[in-house]
Amino acid sequence: MTGVDFQILLPEILLAVYALVALMFGVYGGKDKLAGLLTWATAGLFVALALLIALRDGVGATAFGGMFVDDAFARFAKVVVLVSAAGVLVMAQDYMARRDLARFEYPILATLSVIGMMVMVSAGDLMALYMGLELQSLALYVMAAMRRDSVKSTEAGLKWGAVVGPAAVRGFAGVRLCWDDRLCRDRFDPDGRPRAFGPAVRSGVPDLGHGLQGFGSPLPHVDPGRL
Repeated sequence: MTGVDFQILLPEILLAVYALVALMFGVYGGKDKLAGLLTWATAGLFVALALLIALRDGVGATAFGGMFVDDAFARFAKVVVLVSAAGVLVMAQDYMARRDLARFEYPILATLSVIGMMVMVSAGDLMALYMGLELQSLALYVMAAMRRDSVKSTEAGLKWGAVVGPAAVRGFAGVRLCWDDRLCRDRFDPDGRPRAFGPAVRSGVPDLGHGLQGFGSPLPHVDPGRL
Protein backbone atom coordinates (compact mmCIF):
# COMPACT_ATOMS: atom_id res chain seq x y z
CA MET A 1 0.00 0.00 0.00
CA THR A 2 1.43 3.34 -1.07
CA GLY A 3 0.80 6.69 0.57
CA VAL A 4 -1.72 7.59 -2.14
CA ASP A 5 -3.61 4.34 -1.61
CA PHE A 6 -3.70 4.97 2.13
CA GLN A 7 -5.02 8.50 1.64
CA ILE A 8 -7.79 7.33 -0.69
CA LEU A 9 -8.86 4.54 1.68
CA LEU A 10 -8.54 6.67 4.82
CA PRO A 11 -12.31 6.84 5.63
CA GLU A 12 -12.71 3.06 5.31
CA ILE A 13 -9.55 2.43 7.37
CA LEU A 14 -10.74 4.78 10.12
CA LEU A 15 -14.10 3.01 10.27
CA ALA A 16 -12.44 -0.42 10.43
CA VAL A 17 -10.12 0.67 13.25
CA TYR A 18 -13.06 2.23 15.10
CA ALA A 19 -15.08 -0.99 14.78
CA LEU A 20 -12.24 -3.04 16.29
CA VAL A 21 -11.66 -0.57 19.14
CA ALA A 22 -15.39 -0.26 19.86
CA LEU A 23 -15.73 -4.04 19.93
CA MET A 24 -12.96 -4.43 22.49
CA PHE A 25 -14.32 -1.50 24.51
CA GLY A 26 -17.80 -3.01 24.52
CA VAL A 27 -16.66 -6.50 25.47
CA TYR A 28 -14.47 -5.43 28.36
CA GLY A 29 -16.17 -2.18 29.39
CA GLY A 30 -19.78 -3.00 30.14
CA LYS A 31 -21.29 -4.70 27.10
CA ASP A 32 -24.96 -3.74 26.56
CA LYS A 33 -24.75 -0.88 29.06
CA LEU A 34 -22.63 0.94 26.49
CA ALA A 35 -25.12 0.50 23.65
CA GLY A 36 -26.36 4.10 23.80
CA LEU A 37 -22.87 5.58 24.05
CA LEU A 38 -21.57 3.51 21.16
CA THR A 39 -24.62 4.36 19.06
CA TRP A 40 -24.09 8.10 19.47
CA ALA A 41 -20.32 7.78 18.98
CA THR A 42 -20.84 5.78 15.79
CA ALA A 43 -23.40 8.26 14.43
CA GLY A 44 -21.05 11.15 15.22
CA LEU A 45 -18.17 9.41 13.46
CA PHE A 46 -20.34 8.79 10.41
CA VAL A 47 -21.26 12.48 10.18
CA ALA A 48 -17.63 13.57 10.69
CA LEU A 49 -16.40 11.24 7.94
CA ALA A 50 -19.20 12.42 5.65
CA LEU A 51 -17.97 16.00 6.11
CA LEU A 52 -14.37 14.88 5.54
CA ILE A 53 -15.29 13.16 2.29
CA ALA A 54 -17.54 16.00 1.10
CA LEU A 55 -14.83 18.61 1.68
CA ARG A 56 -12.03 16.55 0.16
CA ASP A 57 -10.26 18.31 -2.69
CA GLY A 58 -8.85 16.82 -5.82
CA VAL A 59 -10.05 15.06 -8.94
CA GLY A 60 -10.76 11.37 -9.32
CA ALA A 61 -8.03 8.96 -8.26
CA THR A 62 -7.57 5.21 -8.06
CA ALA A 63 -5.93 2.86 -5.60
CA PHE A 64 -4.55 -0.68 -5.84
CA GLY A 65 -4.14 -0.54 -9.59
CA GLY A 66 -7.69 0.61 -10.32
CA MET A 67 -9.52 -1.75 -7.94
CA PHE A 68 -10.66 1.19 -5.80
CA VAL A 69 -11.95 4.40 -7.42
CA ASP A 70 -12.32 7.74 -5.66
CA ASP A 71 -14.22 10.14 -7.90
CA ALA A 72 -17.00 12.70 -7.43
CA PHE A 73 -19.80 10.14 -7.73
CA ALA A 74 -18.17 7.77 -5.26
CA ARG A 75 -17.70 10.59 -2.75
CA PHE A 76 -21.33 11.66 -3.17
CA ALA A 77 -22.56 8.09 -2.65
CA LYS A 78 -20.39 7.68 0.44
CA VAL A 79 -21.77 10.88 1.97
CA VAL A 80 -25.31 9.63 1.36
CA VAL A 81 -24.51 6.24 2.91
CA LEU A 82 -22.82 7.74 5.97
CA VAL A 83 -25.49 10.35 6.68
CA SER A 84 -28.29 7.83 6.14
CA ALA A 85 -26.65 5.29 8.45
CA ALA A 86 -26.16 7.94 11.14
CA GLY A 87 -29.83 8.91 10.91
CA VAL A 88 -30.96 5.29 11.12
CA LEU A 89 -28.84 4.65 14.22
CA VAL A 90 -30.21 7.70 16.03
CA MET A 91 -33.84 7.18 15.03
CA ALA A 92 -33.81 3.46 15.91
CA GLN A 93 -32.70 3.93 19.51
CA ASP A 94 -36.21 4.10 21.02
CA TYR A 95 -37.40 1.14 18.95
CA MET A 96 -34.40 -0.94 19.95
CA ALA A 97 -34.93 -0.10 23.62
CA ARG A 98 -38.66 -0.98 23.49
CA ARG A 99 -37.92 -4.32 21.83
CA ASP A 100 -35.04 -5.07 24.23
CA LEU A 101 -32.64 -5.07 21.30
CA ALA A 102 -30.24 -2.40 22.55
CA ARG A 103 -27.06 -4.43 22.13
CA PHE A 104 -23.60 -2.93 21.97
CA GLU A 105 -22.89 -5.00 18.88
CA TYR A 106 -25.58 -3.18 16.87
CA PRO A 107 -23.64 0.01 16.02
CA ILE A 108 -20.49 -2.06 15.42
CA LEU A 109 -22.30 -4.28 12.92
CA ALA A 110 -23.74 -1.17 11.29
CA THR A 111 -20.19 0.20 10.98
CA LEU A 112 -18.97 -2.96 9.25
CA SER A 113 -21.94 -2.91 6.92
CA VAL A 114 -21.28 0.73 6.05
CA ILE A 115 -17.65 -0.13 5.24
CA GLY A 116 -18.93 -2.75 2.81
CA MET A 117 -21.26 -0.21 1.19
CA MET A 118 -18.43 2.30 0.84
CA VAL A 119 -16.20 -0.32 -0.77
CA MET A 120 -19.00 -1.23 -3.18
CA VAL A 121 -19.55 2.34 -4.39
CA SER A 122 -15.80 2.78 -4.97
CA ALA A 123 -15.23 -0.63 -6.54
CA GLY A 124 -13.36 -0.46 -9.81
CA ASP A 125 -13.79 -4.14 -10.73
CA LEU A 126 -15.81 -7.20 -9.84
CA MET A 127 -13.39 -8.45 -7.19
CA ALA A 128 -13.58 -5.26 -5.14
CA LEU A 129 -17.35 -5.10 -5.63
CA TYR A 130 -17.80 -8.63 -4.33
CA MET A 131 -15.56 -7.99 -1.32
CA GLY A 132 -17.75 -5.03 -0.35
CA LEU A 133 -20.92 -7.01 -0.91
CA GLU A 134 -19.67 -9.84 1.29
CA LEU A 135 -18.70 -7.50 4.14
CA GLN A 136 -22.05 -5.77 3.98
CA SER A 137 -24.14 -8.94 3.89
CA LEU A 138 -22.25 -10.75 6.67
CA ALA A 139 -22.96 -7.91 9.09
CA LEU A 140 -26.61 -7.74 8.06
CA TYR A 141 -27.43 -11.38 8.63
CA VAL A 142 -25.74 -11.26 12.02
CA MET A 143 -28.13 -8.38 12.78
CA ALA A 144 -31.05 -10.60 11.79
CA ALA A 145 -30.06 -13.07 14.52
CA MET A 146 -29.06 -10.49 17.12
CA ARG A 147 -31.93 -11.23 19.52
CA ARG A 148 -30.23 -14.19 21.11
CA ASP A 149 -33.15 -15.28 23.30
CA SER A 150 -35.61 -15.44 20.39
CA VAL A 151 -36.01 -18.65 18.43
CA LYS A 152 -37.55 -16.75 15.52
CA SER A 153 -34.66 -14.32 15.35
CA THR A 154 -32.22 -17.22 15.31
CA GLU A 155 -34.31 -18.84 12.58
CA ALA A 156 -34.13 -15.64 10.51
CA GLY A 157 -30.34 -15.53 10.83
CA LEU A 158 -29.99 -19.20 9.93
CA LYS A 159 -32.21 -18.80 6.88
CA TRP A 160 -30.15 -15.85 5.74
CA GLY A 161 -26.87 -17.68 6.30
CA ALA A 162 -28.07 -20.96 4.77
CA VAL A 163 -29.23 -19.27 1.58
CA VAL A 164 -26.60 -16.55 1.24
CA GLY A 165 -23.64 -18.81 2.08
CA PRO A 166 -23.95 -21.21 -0.89
CA ALA A 167 -24.98 -18.33 -3.14
CA ALA A 168 -21.88 -16.40 -2.11
CA VAL A 169 -19.66 -19.36 -2.99
CA ARG A 170 -21.22 -19.72 -6.42
CA GLY A 171 -21.15 -15.97 -6.97
CA PHE A 172 -17.49 -15.81 -6.10
CA ALA A 173 -16.84 -18.66 -8.52
CA GLY A 174 -18.57 -16.57 -11.18
CA VAL A 175 -16.38 -13.60 -10.35
CA ARG A 176 -13.30 -15.81 -10.63
CA LEU A 177 -14.37 -17.11 -14.04
CA CYS A 178 -15.10 -13.61 -15.28
CA TRP A 179 -11.79 -12.42 -13.89
CA ASP A 180 -10.01 -14.94 -16.10
CA ASP A 181 -11.36 -13.08 -19.09
CA ARG A 182 -9.84 -9.66 -19.69
CA LEU A 183 -13.27 -8.36 -20.71
CA CYS A 184 -14.11 -7.89 -17.03
CA ARG A 185 -10.96 -5.86 -16.46
CA ASP A 186 -10.51 -4.07 -19.79
CA ARG A 187 -13.67 -3.52 -21.84
CA PHE A 188 -11.74 -2.27 -24.87
CA ASP A 189 -8.59 -3.25 -26.68
CA PRO A 190 -5.64 -0.83 -26.59
CA ASP A 191 -6.69 0.40 -30.03
CA GLY A 192 -10.21 1.19 -28.78
CA ARG A 193 -12.12 -1.75 -30.23
CA PRO A 194 -14.62 -3.53 -27.91
CA ARG A 195 -13.53 -6.95 -26.72
CA ALA A 196 -15.65 -10.01 -27.49
CA PHE A 197 -17.14 -12.19 -24.78
CA GLY A 198 -14.95 -15.17 -23.99
CA PRO A 199 -16.02 -18.62 -22.72
CA ALA A 200 -15.05 -17.70 -19.15
CA VAL A 201 -17.50 -14.80 -19.15
CA ARG A 202 -20.28 -16.92 -20.66
CA SER A 203 -19.76 -19.47 -17.88
CA GLY A 204 -19.19 -17.00 -15.06
CA VAL A 205 -22.05 -14.55 -15.59
CA PRO A 206 -24.82 -17.07 -14.71
CA ASP A 207 -22.95 -18.06 -11.55
CA LEU A 208 -22.46 -14.41 -10.66
CA GLY A 209 -26.14 -13.70 -11.25
CA HIS A 210 -27.13 -16.61 -9.04
CA GLY A 211 -24.85 -15.32 -6.30
CA LEU A 212 -26.29 -11.80 -6.43
CA GLN A 213 -29.81 -13.18 -6.44
CA GLY A 214 -29.01 -15.23 -3.35
CA PHE A 215 -28.14 -12.14 -1.35
CA GLY A 216 -31.69 -10.82 -1.65
CA SER A 217 -33.66 -14.06 -1.66
CA PRO A 218 -33.87 -14.45 2.16
CA LEU A 219 -35.57 -11.07 2.59
CA PRO A 220 -39.14 -12.29 1.98
CA HIS A 221 -38.57 -14.94 4.67
CA VAL A 222 -37.42 -12.46 7.33
CA ASP A 223 -40.45 -10.85 9.00
CA PRO A 224 -39.28 -7.97 11.23
CA GLY A 225 -42.51 -8.14 13.21
CA ARG A 226 -41.70 -11.67 14.35
CA LEU A 227 -38.17 -10.94 15.62
